[in-house]
This record gives sequence, structure tokens and C-alpha cells, in this order.
Amino acid sequence: MLRAGLGRSSCLCGGGLRRSRRPAADGGSALPGCSRALSAVSPSNGGAARGGRDPPGGSRAAPSSSSISSFLSCLVGFLRPLIPPGLPSVAATRAVLGAAALWDGQDMKQLREASAALVRPVASPEVEIGAGPCRQQAAEPNCQPGRHRGAWGVGAVGGDRGRFAPCWWPSRPPMFSQSAARLLLSGGDWQSGAAAGLCTGAVGQGAGQVQLTGVEKRLLSCASNVKPLDGVKILDLTRVLAGPFATMNLGDLGAEVIKVERPGAGDDTRVWGPPFVGTESIYFLSVNRNKKSIAINMKDSKGAKLIRELAAVSDVFVENFIPGKLAELGLGYEDIKKIAPHIVYCSITGYGQTGPMVQRGGYDSIAAAVSGLMHITGHEDGEPVRPGVAMTDLATGLYTHGAIMAGLLQRYKTGKGLHIDCNLLSSQVACLTSVAANYLNCKIEAKRWGTAHGSIVPYQAFKTKDGYLVVGAGNDQQFVTVCKILNLPEVSKDPRYKTNTLRVQNREELVDMLSTRFSEKATIEWLQLFEGSGVPYGPINNMQQVFANPQVLHNGLVMEMNHPTAGRIAVPGPGVRYSEFAVSHPKPPPLVGQHTVEILKGMLGYEDDAIEELLRTGAVAQHEVR
Repeated sequence: MLRAGLGRSSCLCGGGLRRSRRPAADGGSALPGCSRALSAVSPSNGGAARGGRDPPGGSRAAPSSSSISSFLSCLVGFLRPLIPPGLPSVAATRAVLGAAALWDGQDMKQLREASAALVRPVASPEVEIGAGPCRQQAAEPNCQPGRHRGAWGVGAVGGDRGRFAPCWWPSRPPMFSQSAARLLLSGGDWQSGAAAGLCTGAVGQGAGQVQLTGVEKRLLSCASNVKPLDGVKILDLTRVLAGPFATMNLGDLGAEVIKVERPGAGDDTRVWGPPFVGTESIYFLSVNRNKKSIAINMKDSKGAKLIRELAAVSDVFVENFIPGKLAELGLGYEDIKKIAPHIVYCSITGYGQTGPMVQRGGYDSIAAAVSGLMHITGHEDGEPVRPGVAMTDLATGLYTHGAIMAGLLQRYKTGKGLHIDCNLLSSQVACLTSVAANYLNCKIEAKRWGTAHGSIVPYQAFKTKDGYLVVGAGNDQQFVTVCKILNLPEVSKDPRYKTNTLRVQNREELVDMLSTRFSEKATIEWLQLFEGSGVPYGPINNMQQVFANPQVLHNGLVMEMNHPTAGRIAVPGPGVRYSEFAVSHPKPPPLVGQHTVEILKGMLGYEDDAIEELLRTGAVAQHEVR
């Protein structure tokens, strides 16, 4: 964990304060001043800085303190907007390390003196390193968790000879030439090794292309669980399902999610039950892991002020109020934008921000009905059916999750925040895909098909002796295989069923024949016959069967946590896995206002007496965990 304070979007370059720019497409310096400063500290023959190679022997003149300072100033300013605000000191650290890599065999004391004036004002004098996976490897050489003080203010370099502390690794490391990369990875001594230089071109002989030693691999594993949203702060004013589901998924990726709730009652779903675990609603527990809760009365002017202060130090603001409600409290997008122009502000509503239906409340079932989802769900001859889970809410949550990630990338490119409009109706209509396209292009009205598919036959559930088996033949060869497994070779040769188009046209007769055969054996027998056939198939499982399924167990889809009042709980985890980090060790869903005092102190720097006054007046509430 790194804690520091650093401004976002300005660059000191050539003595003036200016907004930083994106990296040049050709890999060159994004700032002319930085390019000039870089040329002053780069090798005269262009070796390391241009091609990523060590100079062929010999020494080169030491760059001046002024040229190093100029280069550091530009590099820090260039990197600032690329770093999540929660990890601002990373920019200063990277600038220092990059400049050190440009320095070949020079005294680190001179480098510190040249850069201290730049780094000291923008980085906290104290940081903590070695959190998370590093703690497990404290016994490893050069992987010592702890606190470091000094002019660097970032804990990455310390000591007279400038040994690199590898317990921290940047989320977006710059491209270093091989010897510089090895020097960084090995915790090597800047004086004893020749750092080859920061590679500003697209030639890319980065750390990933170095043949690593065993020690280097151990050091890299020290940072193997850095997550893509580490350091990103999300202020979450959402309730119920779509918003909490989105922010929970962002929390799984490392974001710090601050959940704002009403004092006392909290999120609506805290009382949705039974079932409950103790006094906790399982519905709420299922979609609120990896969050901190602050209880704020937003109708109180002091509470609204706290929301604005939290927004100013956050990256993302998410809300799901009816359009206009937050603006009445001075918390709408235009209000927040004035104090936090960097903010990615995401609104989740039933129907959008404008239009004839915007003032209606939006719940999943209503949006599923209006969007046509219920019209196409249910038995062919039966009534419309609501899906077994709130698919419209969940789809909107996933759209919101992706939209916020896109918003953060957009801010990375432009340096500006933006407003995102997500809503249940648009999300579900977009998910109608081929059903909607059938109507839009052919004016074919949709209908309910039960478990079957309107355009593919066979693709449905078939009743067996003791259950159901779903089989899908997506092409003609798979259909031939199905007929072979069912010992119906004559059916595959019947000209009425030779192609999928013909099978759709003759659906009723074909499905009757297949259904009769499937009913002759138990589900387990059919599973054994279909195994290894290449035809997609599977039983309809109940929940007990789902969570005993060997593939579900293998995929690690259950997350367990110790909740402060409910005890040991288990919820389904995210459905995605990543090669370079693990979505593991989740924090349990919070109690209402469990982290109020912690957030007021840690994020806003409130003193005890000010917090006591807020608690006394009811502007905030703190849940005491016993």
C-alpha cells in the first residue's frame, strides 16, 4: 500500500505550469521540453535511450543537476494523469527510477539532491510498502516490508548507495532496456551496475523480455497480485442491485468502494428477506463485498457537504436516483463537475436522463416487462414469465461496470471526467440482440419458446426418465452425431432434416421423435453417452447440484468471508479469472456506517471533535462492531 498526496494534471516544464499531454504515437517524448531535457541526460550516441541497448563500453559525461531536474519535472508531470489518484506517489517514484536508469554509474547522492526539491513537495514524507503479497515473502532478500522516510518520500529508493526496494512495483512500468530492467528487478546497486537507460521509443526491450533469474522471479512474484484498479476510489450512492453489482465487480478489481447509505436503514435490500443470516439479508450480502460503508444523511446540509468533499477526492461517482433528485441537493453531475472536473460520474436509472418516462422509478421486473424480455420468456403456450434472477438489473450492472472502465480510460486520454448514462430499459433492449433484429429487419413478431430456440433445432431441454437434459445441435454435423447417440441414424438421413433451415420448418415432428427417445433413459445414462461427442449438452441442475459440480468447484466460483455479525458466509464470486493477479481475499459486506469515522479521518482528514459534532447532529452515523 502506498499513501501519498499529489496533484493530478499539471506539468512543470520549462518553468511554466501546463497541462500534460498523451504519449506521442511514435513513442517519442510527449512534451517538447521533456524531449530537450531527455537529450541532455541521454547518451550522446543515442544508445540506451533510443534503442534500448547498453553503450558499447566506456563512460559518458555526467549530466548536470539542472538537466536532471528539468527532465524529472517533465517526466513527473507527464506521468501524473496516468496514475490513479490513490497512488499518486507512483508517478514521482517512476520519474526518479527512470532518471536513475538514464544515469550511468553516477553518485546517487547527486541525483537525490537534483530531484529532492521536485519530489519532496508532491509526495508524502512517509509511505508504507510491503502490504499484501509482500508480507508473505518478508524473508526473501530485498523484500522487506516496512516504512521508509526521507527526501524521496516514496520508499522506493533509500540508502546512500540507492538500493531499490522491490516490495513495490508500478502498475504501468516504463519500458527499460535489459540491463536497467535487470537492475530494477534484482534490487541491484546503482553504482555497481551500468543502468542502460529509460527507453522512450517503441523498440520495447522491457522487463518482460529479460531472461529472469530465480531471484528476479521471486521479486516479481512479490508484486504479482497488483490489481488494475488499485488506488481508484469509487463513491457509491447506489442501492438495490444494478449499481451495487457494478461497484462490487469494480471492487473485485482493486477499487476502493465507499458505499454511502442512509443512517439506520441503509440500502433497501438490507431488509429483503427471508432468508437472513442472523440479522443480515442474504440478498444484500450477495452483492456488497469489498466495500466500506459510510452512513450520511444527505438531506442534511452537512451531509451533502460531505458527499461533495468525498467526490473531490474520488475518481468515480455512481448513483441511481431518479433524474434531478441529486441536483436538488447540489449533488448532480454539473454540481460535482465544478469541484471535481476529473470525476467519472455514472448515473443508473430506469429509463435514462431525458425523455417522457424519466420520472418513473425503475425496478428489474418493470423494465423486463417494458423492454419485451417477459414477452419472450416462458412456455410456448403459457403466460409471460419473469427470469429466475433479475437479469435486467444484472445486465445493467455489467454495462455500468464496463462503462466506468471506459470512462477511466477516456479520462486517461483526455485528462477530463465525463457523465455516463446507464439505464435498465436501454440495457435490456440492447440485450434482445437477434430477437430485436428479427423484428427490425423482417417485422417478425417475437414469441415464447420455453427452453427451445426460434432459429435452431434441436436446441432445447428434453425430459429424461428422472430429469431434464439440454442438447444443442448448432450445425448439421452435430445433428448427425445426436442422431447417432440416440440410435436414430435414419432421422439424420431424412431429407426433411438435412439442414437447420429444414429442421426449423419441420420442428414439431422432429422434436416429438427426439423427445420419445430421450424419455427412455435416465439423465446420467445420457450424460455418459454424450461425453466426448463434441455436441453441447448438460443437465438442468438445482442449486445443490450446481455447487457440487466439479467444474464449478474447479473454477473457484465460491467466495467465503468472515462477516462481523453473520459469521462465515459464502457468495458466488466473479466469473472471470486473470493470469497476472487473483481476485481473492474479499472483504465482507459492511454493516451500515461501519467505516464512517475511518473514512472521515482517512479520506477527508477530519479531526475527532469535528466528527463528534457530525455524529451528535445526525449528519452521519457510525456502527460499532461488537
